[in-house]
Amino acid sequence: MSKTEKHLLCVSYHSTVPHNTGANVRMLNLLQHLENLRPVLLAPAPQENDLEHRMFAPMQFPQIIRKTFGFNPAILGCYGNSVFQRAMRAISDIDISAMQCEHLWSFPLAQRLARARQVPLILIEHNVEVIYVERAYRMPLFTQITAHLERKAVHASDRVVVCSEIDAGHLSARFGISPEKIWIVPNGINLPEIRQEHSRETLPAALRDKTFVLFLGKTNYPPNAEAIRMIVDELAPRARAQNRDLVFVVVGGRNPPITAALIKAWRSPALWKTCNPCCTMRRLALRRCFPDPAHA
Repeated sequence: MSKTEKHLLCVSYHSTVPHNTGANVRMLNLLQHLENLRPVLLAPAPQENDLEHRMFAPMQFPQIIRKTFGFNPAILGCYGNSVFQRAMRAISDIDISAMQCEHLWSFPLAQRLARARQVPLILIEHNVEVIYVERAYRMPLFTQITAHLERKAVHASDRVVVCSEIDAGHLSARFGISPEKIWIVPNGINLPEIRQEHSRETLPAALRDKTFVLFLGKTNYPPNAEAIRMIVDELAPRARAQNRDLVFVVVGGRNPPITAALIKAWRSPALWKTCNPCCTMRRLALRRCFPDPAHA
């Protein structure tokens, strides 16, 4: 890689691989959209083949943290001087125009790298993290730590990117930052034209002659579970009134879905059993949203 070219460096505490979670796909799509800025992803393994990727070894913590407290210890991987030194070596041959911090938990490393390279820092907020932590974990100390880090991050960054006007309002109200500092980039994929790269024969038999809507995101991630409940309770009934053949497909990440919650949400255990072979892959949760099994 030529050091005469300037690059946008995206720092993330996790890779974009595999492409089976909402956060991973959003990161990949955004960086591909910014291809004229020559983005480089700085993240742990696995290697991202669709982007220029530099890898660093994050701080390691025992998995008992997840079992005891319920959160992923990987969010702590960007702390420590040794992590910073490894990251600096990984990007030593890259000339950087700006630093993109992907997610709040990447901020400790991204800020140090931005200061070392004297470049602007852009914080990507997939959600307002303190609100998520409040709702998902109900642990006051964890909430206070998250709020402290998030306040520091949004004020230290030159720009903050959020997914919605609602999130922008929450950040402004909670942390007192100017709305002019916030950029709103809604979730979604813009294609210049509709592409069909694979035959419908590759789909599960129940979907081949159906019109379906895809929801991508780990099903055991509380905001996603909330969105799925909204699909079931609000969107699916309206869609069914217009098109009884419309199917909602939920594709999850590597973690197993909360099957009991999904069964309750869809109110159709029989339908769950129909799609159970897909769920044993631990990467796919496929469910029909409509409660009437006759239309499965």
